[in-house]
Amino acid sequence: MGIGETLYGGKFHLKSMAVSVKVREDTKRRLDRLQAHLASRYGRKMTLQELVDALTSIGENDPGRVTSATSRVFMPLSEAARKRILSLTFDIGPTSEEDIDRELYSEEAIHGQGKPPGRRRG
Repeated sequence: MGIGETLYGGKFHLKSMAVSVKVREDTKRRLDRLQAHLASRYGRKMTLQELVDALTSIGENDPGRVTSATSRVFMPLSEAARKRILSLTFDIGPTSEEDIDRELYSEEAIHGQGKPPGRRRG
């Protein structure tokens, strides 16, 4: 006996309320193409709701796929982008491999309690 039968003496189905999600026109066209591709490949048209649910499940199970798909970094980098990135670098002075390992891999560094880069421990 399910919970619906226990509480109400019969079965019931709870539906989530529908919510509108705004997407750009090109995104809607891409969703439509994906929907058509899946229908031709598997012989059944998925509703847009089913498609969004499936894509959301994929993202929940593998967030890296979503972040890599939505990355704003385009390769190869333009010369201007390379110059902007390189302008962020700075010389931290003389260091040893041990200094670098300590700054990168120590418990303090891993848990955010290390000193900012470039400041030598005394």
